[in-house]
Amino acid sequence: YKGDAVRYEETLHISYEQLLQRAHPDDRESLHQFIEHFKSAADNDIYELDYRVVKGSETTWYRSRGKVFKRDEKGMPTHYISVVQDITSHKLAEQQREEQAYFLRRITETVPDMISVMEMPSRKTHFLNKELFITNGFDPEKMAGENRDELALYIHPDDQDTLKKYFELLNNASDTEIATAEYRARAGKGEWNWFLARGKVFQRGAAGNVTQILNAIVNITNRKKAEQELKENKLLIEDITRTTPDLISIHDAVTNQIIYVNHPGFWSEFYKDDEFHQLDDEARVARMIHPDDIEKATAFVNQRKLLPDKKVLETELKMKSGRWVRIKSKVFKRDDQGNVTQIISFSTDITAQKNAQQEVEKNLTILKQAEDIAAIGSWEYQIPSGRFSWSDGMYRIFDYPMGAPVQPEIYLHQAIEGDRAVAKRIIKNIRKNYQPIEETMRINRKDGVRLIKIKAAAVRDENGVIQKMVGVDRDITHLHETEEKLKQSQHWLAETAKASPDAITVYDLQKKQPLYLNDCLEKWTGKTLDELVEMGIDGRLQLIHRDDRLNLLHFNEKIAMANDGDVLTLEYRLLSKDEQFRWIRNRSKIFQRDESGKVTHILSILQEVSEEKAAERLMKSLNASLEKKNRELEGKNEEITSFAFVASHDLKEPIRKIHTFSDWLLHREPSLSDAGKENLQRLIASIKRLNTLIDDILALTKVHVDKEDITDVDLNVVLQRALQEMNEPIEAAGAEVTANHLPTVRGVENHLLYLFKNLIGNSIKFQSHGNKPVIRIAACTEDGSVKLSFADNGIGFSPVHKKKIFQMFRRLHGRDEYEGTGMGLAICKRIMEKHAGDIIAESEEGKGATFTCLFRT
Repeated sequence: YKGDAVRYEETLHISYEQLLQRAHPDDRESLHQFIEHFKSAADNDIYELDYRVVKGSETTWYRSRGKVFKRDEKGMPTHYISVVQDITSHKLAEQQREEQAYFLRRITETVPDMISVMEMPSRKTHFLNKELFITNGFDPEKMAGENRDELALYIHPDDQDTLKKYFELLNNASDTEIATAEYRARAGKGEWNWFLARGKVFQRGAAGNVTQILNAIVNITNRKKAEQELKENKLLIEDITRTTPDLISIHDAVTNQIIYVNHPGFWSEFYKDDEFHQLDDEARVARMIHPDDIEKATAFVNQRKLLPDKKVLETELKMKSGRWVRIKSKVFKRDDQGNVTQIISFSTDITAQKNAQQEVEKNLTILKQAEDIAAIGSWEYQIPSGRFSWSDGMYRIFDYPMGAPVQPEIYLHQAIEGDRAVAKRIIKNIRKNYQPIEETMRINRKDGVRLIKIKAAAVRDENGVIQKMVGVDRDITHLHETEEKLKQSQHWLAETAKASPDAITVYDLQKKQPLYLNDCLEKWTGKTLDELVEMGIDGRLQLIHRDDRLNLLHFNEKIAMANDGDVLTLEYRLLSKDEQFRWIRNRSKIFQRDESGKVTHILSILQEVSEEKAAERLMKSLNASLEKKNRELEGKNEEITSFAFVASHDLKEPIRKIHTFSDWLLHREPSLSDAGKENLQRLIASIKRLNTLIDDILALTKVHVDKEDITDVDLNVVLQRALQEMNEPIEAAGAEVTANHLPTVRGVENHLLYLFKNLIGNSIKFQSHGNKPVIRIAACTEDGSVKLSFADNGIGFSPVHKKKIFQMFRRLHGRDEYEGTGMGLAICKRIMEKHAGDIIAESEEGKGATFTCLFRT
């Protein structure tokens, strides 16, 4: 009452009702109940109440704590004592905090960002919206109690300085200034994600220093990936345009000038320096095009400006220098009114193709002349359409009206009576059997009987499908009594193939697998990208001619050491889906490096050059040289294999001694501490693993170097040897091994013993805890081959791994789960390959596995 100028003595006369009247209307009932509590309170009971007192327009908060002070003779409370404290400032601060919390809750409910309030400079998290932090993989409860050093562990090492500068900026920022930072972070050992943080000052101390900051954080990983992919695609396009041998140019249809070319030197015989860009269309045509093609070139240039968007205009032009060029153009860009402003063109040097075409035309001329001179004719029967066509020579041989329609039945119509059976055979082969024809028959003509020889064969497409029958008939009437035969010319030349699109690949050196390829390589090999990746590097090398594999491996090594601008070239043979080798010219360059500058990806342009290689006159000498190198490499491989065998064998003795001494020390040395014993046990376990690895290396080298002869091997005997040698682990696991009667195969008994032991051992090893191993061994003969199967009830594996498990050192489980070297199944595969057979695996997770060995007889 001091503020009301009421003296202390006067307060003694204030009534209970007056006291209640001074309280806030909402708090009067609470104050009444507070006082009533003392009528029934015990001596030690303390009651507390927060209430408001109204004085004019001001409201003051008080906290009253009271207890019984005096009782009457009956023990009833007559007085109580109360301590009253002014808590107005505390209540106002509490109200402000509630308003701030409400404000933050509203923010976190309406924005998709992670929101946090951090104390400065400790950077301890004061508030965060838990759901969004959890969504991004973080533990908000853990983060709330961590300091700046602990929070720094979430941040990528390369981005620590970025965030340091971010906090320094906020520490010195004004109230309206917003700081930003992009950085990488992750929870635990998860993947690094990109985040964008926006921060501003949230609260200051009495001295104006920043005490709290507000952060709004958004996950921008997808945006960063998109930016990186866009960058890589741009680099890929640039590298493709630089690597392709074709000229790519962009023409400004308004100024009639060239604004971009990927190979300025493509027209180097016509221009110096930058002249190519300075001339207009008319001047370029006059300078480059052969006089015979100037009119054609001018019309082509004018037509390009009238093209619809998806139309491609194509022409072939002869240059003054004698070169031939095929040009394909299409609209590249239009203005707002739809007028063509830019045209893109692809120019290919087709001089070699034109020369070949001229050679074909020359040969056709020679063919016609030869038909006249040698009295021969050629024919063709198109299987899909049934169209039968003759050359001029055929009309002359049969003395038939030139150009008159004919069918294969003409052989029967003009055959003499004694050769009608021959004619029927010819017709049947042409129309139905498509078998090679080599027949001699006599036909009736106006000038008498003529003797003709018919030779024909089927022509297949690249997929091996027969498309037509082509044949040559020759009038041998005047040569019948002579033994001299004229060589028959090849009358039908294959059409000059259109320039196939080059195969474009991006190869990942670290994963040793293709990352990207276009459709061309699939057309050649019949293998999709996923199939090529699944094959692994060893499988893909099988598609390369064995004489070229080492060159290709060395080629990739050279690229990894090349400069960024270098383009290296290699020619090798690739196995196509029709089981034929195609010659490939590989032009490769560095496509991408990692942050340390190490080459990670290679870009390659592959061109099929089989016809070019087939025409090389030095092929025989080159083949001889390659065969010599192969023999040298085989010798070196044998030396390396022998060395590996001897080295592995010699390691056995010192390892055995280390194991013996360690075991003796473990059991005989009483002064060893527990830690010492544990270390010795780890040493012994490591020695066992090393010994197992050496055994596997020895087994692998034996497969390569053993000179044991192939003999008849009774698989029942091999099984009994395996069970005797594996008796201890079989009994320890309680395994059940059953087999029907097994056949005898051709092979090396010791190699097959290793095969049995490894497959049975795997069935025992890869079992769920407490499961009794059950192994069924069976054999049958199918299509002349022996199929030997090992089936178990183990943990199995996903079908996607059925090929990978045969790769060297390939493990599907950690060493702590199942011991082993990862070599066993790879050695089994080598053994079956040595026996001219194969081994395949079938399984599903949790359903056991079946390994089938095929012995081809």
